[in-house]
Amino acid sequence: MRCAIIGAGLAGIAAAHKLKELDWEPVLYDKGRRPGGRMATRRLTGTEGDEALLDSGAQFFTVRSPAFAAQLHQWQTAGLAQEWRHGVLEPEHPRYCGTGGMNSLMRHWCAELTLHTGIRVEKLEPTARGWRIQDEHFDAAILTAPMPQSLELIGQPEHPVLAKIAYDRCLAVLAIPVKPVTILGAAAWRAFDEGPLSFVADNRRKGISLTPAITIHASGADSLEHWDDPLAVEHLLREAGVEAHTTYLHRWKFAKATVLHPEACYRQPNGPPLAFAGDGFAAPRVEGAVLSGWAAAHAITGK
Repeated sequence: MRCAIIGAGLAGIAAAHKLKELDWEPVLYDKGRRPGGRMATRRLTGTEGDEALLDSGAQFFTVRSPAFAAQLHQWQTAGLAQEWRHGVLEPEHPRYCGTGGMNSLMRHWCAELTLHTGIRVEKLEPTARGWRIQDEHFDAAILTAPMPQSLELIGQPEHPVLAKIAYDRCLAVLAIPVKPVTILGAAAWRAFDEGPLSFVADNRRKGISLTPAITIHASGADSLEHWDDPLAVEHLLREAGVEAHTTYLHRWKFAKATVLHPEACYRQPNGPPLAFAGDGFAAPRVEGAVLSGWAAAHAITGK
């Protein structure tokens, strides 16, 4: 049995692994050049030719369930994940990150999966036996892209259940600073409960960059306000107190789910087998996306 998975982020890759365990053949499609979605890492080259590595999307993950703890153990054993010990940690929920950046973890995790990148799937065509996608036949499909994009694929933007899922945007500024960043003090990151910033991190102290490299995330409200602002980079650097000689701006339109579907996934009750998964289901965290992908695979196979 074959299953197409649209979106090669956390939920999609997790679903593919679970389907393989259940003796199905998963095929992943993603419009991006590389897998991982918001588990993204970017390389910047400074004015002196110095290269920096920065996580631009998800900065870390925590572990709360035994199932995800087992997955973390596999990643740690393979040398792909590490505990991020810098700064103030919640003792009950340590923070973890990819040893070579968050995207390196995703690239290794999907290395043995069938994956097509740089392909934008425009629609799902139902057939008598399942779905036709990119001129290939599949017995089932799992959609893991942000919900507005997934619903467009099936032509139901006003879906009675799933259209309620909502997201905050996030402007992410990546910067190689001219001098040490004072807003972080001795810590490797700082989170903000209010104001224009939501998170600032030092990727060198995180252990993924040899060069000082700062990731700045704007809050949802500030990101919406400055989404099309040509001076957004300058605004966020000023708010973070960062003077930089090299910068890059990334716009995450669906950065964090703020209104969630209460279950770990959703299976469409009618038509060919179709399930939805992602961080808009049950928990808007890295762990939540993985658990959602696993749940979608079980929902499709009935196992």
